[in-house]
Amino acid sequence: MATFQELKKITVGYRNKTDYTSVDVVRDEMVNLARKEIYNTYPFRWSRASTTLSLSSNKADLPSDYNPIFGIHYAKDENDNVYTQIDPNQQHDYTDTDDYVFWIDYDSSSGKYVFHTPSSATSMDIIYSVLPADLSDDSDEDLCPDPEAIGLLAAAKLWMAKERDETNHDRYMALAQKRINQLVANDRKWAERKRTKTLGERYNLGYTQRSND
Repeated sequence: MATFQELKKITVGYRNKTDYTSVDVVRDEMVNLARKEIYNTYPFRWSRASTTLSLSSNKADLPSDYNPIFGIHYAKDENDNVYTQIDPNQQHDYTDTDDYVFWIDYDSSSGKYVFHTPSSATSMDIIYSVLPADLSDDSDEDLCPDPEAIGLLAAAKLWMAKERDETNHDRYMALAQKRINQLVANDRKWAERKRTKTLGERYNLGYTQRSND
């Protein structure tokens, strides 16, 4: 994790500058854009949050930091029933109060994403990916475990936003992408460790397992 001030310091440092404490609207905007671009790259385990929704008329507004790119990873009602996400177009196929499914749509009038279910549940525990709000105060913190990835990406964006320098933009973009790729790789390694191994993976059977077709 890093504070907004630390991210600004890293960003201007890659531009051989030290003015991270000065007011710079463009720099701050590029830092926040870089953060969101990284959060939208992959459903990182560190970019997930949990909350309990209170349902009324079979629906509830989702949190303001809900990331619609990755949706909801897990949903369970007050009776420990686990729910499956469906496409909104399938909603008419599920009408029973014991259909443990949900779908999400966007309410343009309220500007919010909405959780729907046909079930009679009144509360829902969910785990979802976040799309963070912009940092504004120097002490505000970001969740990304690699601040350098944010700084490099923000620096690349600044080279284009301020100087229209495509050479430096491309150079720093390539460096940022390497670190973002490593973030993804590290997250996948963690997921692989959590995955239950097959019998063939746990034991060397001396032959290849085949399914019976």
